[in-house]
Parts: sequence; structure tokens; C-alpha cells
Amino acid sequence: MLTVALALILTPQDAMMGHTREVWSIAVSPDGKTIASGSEDNTVRLWDSTSRSCKATIEGFDGAVLSLAFSPDGKFLATGERYKKVRIYSVESASLVTTIEGSEGAVTGLAYGPDGKWLYGSCRDNVVRAWPLAPETEAATILGKVNYEATSVATSSDGKLVATTDGGGHVRLWAQGTLSEKQTAKHGEDKASCVVFSRDGSLVASCGGNNPVRIWTATDLKEKSALQILKLDGNAMAFTPDGLKLVIGTQDNHVVILDTETGKSVVKKDAHERPVTSVAVSPDGKWFVTGSQDYRLKIWKL
Repeated sequence: MLTVALALILTPQDAMMGHTREVWSIAVSPDGKTIASGSEDNTVRLWDSTSRSCKATIEGFDGAVLSLAFSPDGKFLATGERYKKVRIYSVESASLVTTIEGSEGAVTGLAYGPDGKWLYGSCRDNVVRAWPLAPETEAATILGKVNYEATSVATSSDGKLVATTDGGGHVRLWAQGTLSEKQTAKHGEDKASCVVFSRDGSLVASCGGNNPVRIWTATDLKEKSALQILKLDGNAMAFTPDGLKLVIGTQDNHVVILDTETGKSVVKKDAHERPVTSVAVSPDGKWFVTGSQDYRLKIWKL
């Protein structure tokens, strides 16, 4: 049985504060040095993960920033807005590099392909999009259509798969680069709000609504038989790098850690004063960060 001791690095009064509205999105840079957070206050903040101080505040968004993704080399940060735009910023200078338009709905999720040549987005206009980024890539934006709002997106590290969830409770696998649909599974009757890959690409996890958290094999979207069905109103998730733990932020203000082999909860801790909206694990697996509707971020030891 896996046991985990969970200890808050910061005391509650030392939580990372600065946003003036709900925090909707979080990402950690590939080197683990920078945390990005997006908020209902129409800003993105870049934080030093060691000192927990804010290094830069990016303003000028048209609305809430719902999604974030660092490029694989850590040089760029992609942001997705409620009002349909995707913007890409230089992490070093916090300056705008380019703006991508075309979505007819809020951009709820973003994920780079592992080679950095494609950026994938889930959008509330019932479309999954693949935007070409590399100068030598002359392909047009690729669209994958679903019957419900697309709520989240993730990419596998081997460059083969894209996973999405939608408002109809589906989990889908698509081919990276073409968005040809490969597999579909039913997560539950309610909206599925989040999907993530394990680092090695062998597992997919999904959560959301009044549904169980589910862990699937990535090759065929078969639910792992070892998973003990656990009903959590999960908003966000992240695997630890070894794939042995799944960190979940819930609607009832908790952080839950699951053993991915047994599906059992090994930690459940009251984490914030309001729902936990976002979770990201550090690349070395030693800590994770949560964001909440209480306007705060917190870093936790694993």
C-alpha cells in the first residue's frame, strides 16, 4: 500500500497571493523554476517556485484566462481566454509573441505537442483545434468536432496521442498532427472536465461532475480493473512523474491523492477555502501547486 505524507510548504497566511479574482489555470515550466497562473482578473502571473514571489504580471487580456501551457523548451507560454483568443508569450520577457484567433468559443484547455510544432486546444464551440506553430509547418489549423463543448486537452509524451473530454461525459483519443479520432469512452453521465496523461503515456485519467475518477490504458481506453471507483467532484488532476500517484483538486475544496495501482485514496486534505480549480506537479515530483477560487495558489510537498 502506497503511503504519502502531505505537508504544506507554506502556512495559509503565506499562500501565493496577488490575483484579485478566482484562479482558473496553473502550469509549471519544464525546468520547474516558474509557475504560471491565469485568473478571472484577466491577468497571468509568473511566479518563482523557490521564493514563491511574483516575477511578472501579464495584463491586457479580454477576459478570464482559463488555460495555460508551457512549450516543451520552456521558452513560451500559451494562454487561452474565455473570449476565444489564444496568445503566446515569451517567458523570459513576459512579452506577447503572437495571437491566434479562430475559435468561436472559450478556450478551456491547451497542450503543446512534445516537439513544440503543434498547439492543441479544447474549445466551448464543440471543437478541438490543432494550431501549427513551426515556421516550416505550412499546414492549416486542424479541427476535430465533438457534439458537446470540449472541456480539456492533453498530449502524450511520445507524440502519438491527444486526449480530450467534453460536456457529454466522453473521453476521446485523437492522433497528434491529424486529429483523426481513434477511441472514445464514456467517462460518466455528467460533464467530464479534465483529462491528463501519465508522463510515460501509458495511462489516461479523467474526472469531472458527479462521476468517478477513472484511469484508463492509453492504447485502447480500457478502464484499469484495479481502479476502485471513487466519486469525487474533481476539477483538475495531474500525475506524478512516476505515474504512481494522481493528484486531484476537488469542488469541495480538497486535495486528494490516489494510488493509481489500487485506485484508493491515500490522502485527502482540506486545501483551500473555496473549490480547487487547478493542479500541477513539478517535473521532479517533489511538490505540486494548487489554484483556487479563493484567489490563492499553494505549494505542497509530495
